[in-house]
Amino acid sequence: MGLGKQRRHGDLRRVIQRAAGYAAEALESRLLLSAVSWTGAGDGKFWTDPNNWSGHAIPGFSDDVTIDVPTHPAISVSAAQDINSLVSTSPISTTATFQVNTTAQMSANLDVGGAVQSGTYNFSPGAKLVVDSFAKLVGITVNGDMDAVASQGGAASISNGLTLNGTMTIGNAAGTRSGFVTMGDNVFSPGTLGGNATIVFGGSAANGIQIRSGTWTIGPTVTIRGKSGSFGFVDPLHDAIVNQGTMDADAAGSGIIVPGIDNQGTVEATSGGTISFFGNNEAGATLAANGGIFTTVGGGGIGNSGSIQDVNGGTMTLSNLQNFAGKTVTATGSTLSFKGSLKNQGTINVTNTTVYLAGDFSQADMGVFNRTGGTVNVTGKIEGDILLNASTGSWNLQTGGSLAGGGTVTENDGQILGFAASNLVLQNETINGDFAPILNSDGNFLTVIDKLTVTGTLYLGNAAGTTYTHIFA
Repeated sequence: MGLGKQRRHGDLRRVIQRAAGYAAEALESRLLLSAVSWTGAGDGKFWTDPNNWSGHAIPGFSDDVTIDVPTHPAISVSAAQDINSLVSTSPISTTATFQVNTTAQMSANLDVGGAVQSGTYNFSPGAKLVVDSFAKLVGITVNGDMDAVASQGGAASISNGLTLNGTMTIGNAAGTRSGFVTMGDNVFSPGTLGGNATIVFGGSAANGIQIRSGTWTIGPTVTIRGKSGSFGFVDPLHDAIVNQGTMDADAAGSGIIVPGIDNQGTVEATSGGTISFFGNNEAGATLAANGGIFTTVGGGGIGNSGSIQDVNGGTMTLSNLQNFAGKTVTATGSTLSFKGSLKNQGTINVTNTTVYLAGDFSQADMGVFNRTGGTVNVTGKIEGDILLNASTGSWNLQTGGSLAGGGTVTENDGQILGFAASNLVLQNETINGDFAPILNSDGNFLTVIDKLTVTGTLYLGNAAGTTYTHIFA
């Protein structure tokens, strides 16, 4: 190549390099000089009016946006927006997709009726994130409070996880407004609720959380509490709840309904609240009626590998309970009822508690049952043999109760099977001891089916004539 051609090629390279350098400098300048502020010089209301912004251009994905004017106008977003960051002292409402890629600092409410995707949203005291009907929150972090005001038909959803360091209210305390949120949507799974979060159900029975498209995990530092609300599933075969935190019905009301969950944390009723549960209580987890009312949902059951506690005047009803080996059900100074079936491979300890055997099972199904003080009332059907001793204490057969299966009642250690109610049924039973049924009312009677064998004394009324008994055989 000749010297002239080499010189010309070198000049061309330098021109191209200088042009590329100018382009890079322009792009770098655009990326660095991205501060955009609200002037309100346009209509003063709509985000999409370019004249409301410095530079007369709507902010873009690389822009750091500041809204801070003395009038603090309410700003509406009606078309999709994507910005880098936001600082706002004005309330913002959006019915479209609103994406902040890094951090939003809000000194006023952010009212969401559209989609909010990604980013961290920090709220000053008094400001909050309002979840309206048709809102979609996808994978965001909220440092501050939230208010779910979406109705059940509103299809508001939170998906791909939520980190909340604050309180989300669902409906108001008075029950005049309800809230309903779906965790998960048709694209994203529910993910995990993390952070130091509290969800509070208000007073309306229409409050609810619905699970869709997978498993919703409640993190270990999360508390769900309040008066009235329910959990449900779009697809009960594939959707699930794993609770690692605390669910606490801590206010008197219609109660919190928690069906079919895997509890790895605490589910309890306190302060007169009511919680209804069925599902699995895993190792290290707790189910409790701690001064509240704990019931089992519908015909569901409980598999217990953890701890079940009924204390401080609580009322607990356990239906279809399977208490696994080495596990304990404890009741102290409370009311405890067993309904449906019962399979106790562990231990039931009751102290100064009123116990109702209201299901259909045998004493063998009850396993190890230790009682100190209180009473045991049979209001369901007990099959087979019954052994009463110092551990079980005396039992009372009450209204609706029956003994069946041709069993034998053996009374040891001075304990007895008492009968003091109406319309009782004994089927082919043997009582090793005395028997004194007291049925002091016309129309109240004891029915014997097949036969009744009493090895001691059968008392039909007392000697003074103040009690009497009707027996039909």
